[in-house]
Amino acid sequence: MKVICIDNVSKISGTKTDLVIGQIYEVIGENKTQMMFGTDMYQIERGGKKAFYSVDLFRKLDDWREDKLKELGI
Repeated sequence: MKVICIDNVSKISGTKTDLVIGQIYEVIGENKTQMMFGTDMYQIERGGKKAFYSVDLFRKLDDWREDKLKELGI
């Protein structure tokens, strides 16, 4: 699944992540247990490194496109 970054400040730690707002990322895994971080997480691979990020930092690309089309009145 493809997602677009809409925020790059972690809701968990309050620190800025290495994500780029507006950049599209491929989700390679999901963690919905919420046990460790208290939120659903997406696993993203970038530059050969894998990391988990809160789903709050992203919007599914299809949903984001739909929102943009509505904003344009299409």
